[in-house]
Amino acid sequence: MSQIDELTLVPQPTKDDLNKRQLLDYRSQREDCLEWLLTVGKNPEKAEGYAFQTVSNRAYRMDMFYPGSGSRRTDTLPMSCRTMQMIGWSISRGWKRAMLTRTTLQSEKNEFVSTLPGCFTHGGFDTTSMQSMPDTPPLVDAEPLTGHLWVQELPTGGQFRFQVANSGRLTFGTADRTFDTVKAVPLSHRRTAMTVSERLNRGALRTALDDPTQITFFGTATRNEGISYDWMALPPFVGTDVWSDTQDGLLAPDAATTVYERLNLPTLPAITKEAPADHTDLTQYEDGTGFPPSAWRDGAAAGILIRDKTGGRAQVWRVDVTDSIPASPPDTATDLAAQYATSDRIERTVAALRDRGHTPTVDAIRDQLVADVAREAYTNFYHDDDFVVPPDAFHAAVGERVQKHRHDQ
Repeated sequence: MSQIDELTLVPQPTKDDLNKRQLLDYRSQREDCLEWLLTVGKNPEKAEGYAFQTVSNRAYRMDMFYPGSGSRRTDTLPMSCRTMQMIGWSISRGWKRAMLTRTTLQSEKNEFVSTLPGCFTHGGFDTTSMQSMPDTPPLVDAEPLTGHLWVQELPTGGQFRFQVANSGRLTFGTADRTFDTVKAVPLSHRRTAMTVSERLNRGALRTALDDPTQITFFGTATRNEGISYDWMALPPFVGTDVWSDTQDGLLAPDAATTVYERLNLPTLPAITKEAPADHTDLTQYEDGTGFPPSAWRDGAAAGILIRDKTGGRAQVWRVDVTDSIPASPPDTATDLAAQYATSDRIERTVAALRDRGHTPTVDAIRDQLVADVAREAYTNFYHDDDFVVPPDAFHAAVGERVQKHRHDQ
């Protein structure tokens, strides 16, 4: 039996919604797409495919993503990989925005955001050799978890990944793009890139690995998505997973946690460790009643990540937790800077830079302050995935306020 035969090409809910002709077409397109991922999808130039488990998880997510499939069905045929290829990435951005506005559930938004890049890889739109973010289905849709489970608190934020070259140079990545420098990373993820760049123990990594490029690190770029945290307590980056090319898969949760600790990077706090799956009641998380107190905020955790040691994983989010409503966007970058680059905030940024051994120049204060407030007030800075004012103008306005504050002292 080939690997493609072991995959579920067309899940039963999709079969139920298609007529015979549609089913044959969709099955053919799915087989073509998944076989491509298995054989050359990871690196077409080197004819290197993804691991079977990666493709198996991706197949499930891709089926839910296509219009007309899963719980978000229309009267249209599910979109095939070949059709996705013809559409192109620019059109998909508008599609993604439309899909995200159709739901208020964080878990469903995460599905769309994490799956979109994988669908377009088949069309040649993958822009990085870094491993893609692991797919994490909602708990209600996940395959049964087995063995011993790790249950951890999951904060709100964006997907983030990075890789380290033999020279120690970092490459950062969001779900669908990669960046060679901290300043190239979008403001929505830049504070995270700063943290990884500053805290990563490159010496420990070189000692542990002959070739660090075989490892991809995954985590969350924490930010305010309507839920307030203690932003001094919640790290800008929390590591969740570690991919090893040598093992052709993700490390077990306990091993990944150890890796992040040795590299001086924070990871998720554990709710339970090594809990026998057969004796763990996961239904307590499905309605939100069993969510434990958060390690980073007053009140219960907003999200939960559940993993076993064989690659099985699931997530669940409380849907009734919202601490803040986005403010009306300001008229100008100057107004936004006046709101957030206050004298008190500038002084706190100066103190934070000095605590970390940095010289508080005007540029350093500006860059740090902009990255911090974009994270802590993300819902006020981004509307429909776009920064509410021109980012360069906001940088300049904050810089002017910092310059004036330092001059007046």
